[in-house]
Amino acid sequence: MKKEKPVFAHSFITFVFVMLVVFFGVLTPQVPAAEKTMVVSGHPEYPPFMWREGDAIVGVGPDIFQLLSQELGIRIETPYLGNWEEVQNKARLGEIDGLVALYYSEERSQYYEYSIPFAEDPVAIFVLSGHEFPFVNWETLIGKKGVSTLGDIYGEEFDTFAEENLTIERLKTVEECFQKLIDKEAEYFVFALYPGLYAASLYNVNDQILPLSPYVSVVQWYIAISHKSPFVSLMPQIDAILKKLIEDQTIENLVSLHSQKWSKDWQL
Repeated sequence: MKKEKPVFAHSFITFVFVMLVVFFGVLTPQVPAAEKTMVVSGHPEYPPFMWREGDAIVGVGPDIFQLLSQELGIRIETPYLGNWEEVQNKARLGEIDGLVALYYSEERSQYYEYSIPFAEDPVAIFVLSGHEFPFVNWETLIGKKGVSTLGDIYGEEFDTFAEENLTIERLKTVEECFQKLIDKEAEYFVFALYPGLYAASLYNVNDQILPLSPYVSVVQWYIAISHKSPFVSLMPQIDAILKKLIEDQTIENLVSLHSQKWSKDWQL
C-alpha cells in the first residue's frame, strides 16, 4: 500500500519555497516598470562617444541607449550633470543609473556592472607644437611633467605604470590641460586621440597642439550600470542587444556618423 506524505510536509516545503522567493526577491533588483526612466550620463568632452550639447550628453553612447530604450521598452534620459569625476561619483552612489560609455578597470568594477565591449578608442600623448620629443614607449615619459583630466583612465597596464613612475597632474577640464602645455608648465597631456583633436579645434589651439605617435594604448568602451540601480538586472538583455548592434555594424555606423558630424562642425 502506497504511503501518503503527511500534509505538514507539503505545507513546510511550500512555506520554504515562498520564503526563498521573497528573500531573493528582496535582494535582487527588480526590472523596472515600463513607465520608469533610466537616467545615464557621460563625459562632457569625449566625442564621438559622448559630449555635452546644452543640458544633454549626446554622441554614440547616448544613441546606443536610445536603441536600447526601444528594445527594452523603457525611457532613457542622458542629462549633462557636471565634469567626468562628478558624473562617475553620481553613478557610484546610485544617484543616476549608469554611464553611457566607460573604460574598464578592476576598481571601477566594484561599482558598476559592465556590458560586453562595443568599440575601441586610441589614447595619445599631446604636446605643444615645437616642443615634440621622440616618443618610443612609456619609459620616454619618465622625468617629464604631464597633465590629464580628473577621473580618466587609459588602460590598467598604463595606469599602473603611470602611478608608479610618472608625474601627472590631474585637472578638471581639457582646456586647462591645453593651457598648461601652452604656458609650458607641462610637457605632455595624456588623453584619448579623437576627443583631444576635437577639443584642440574647439578651443582654437589645433595649430599649437599635436598628438605624438605611437599611441599610449588602445582601450575598449563598455556600457556601465551602477550596482545600486534597479536596471542592473537588465544587463543580460543589454548584452544581447549590443551583440546584434555590433554584428550588423550599427555601432560602427554611429561612430562614423558622429565622427563626421563633429569633425565638420569643428573643422577637423
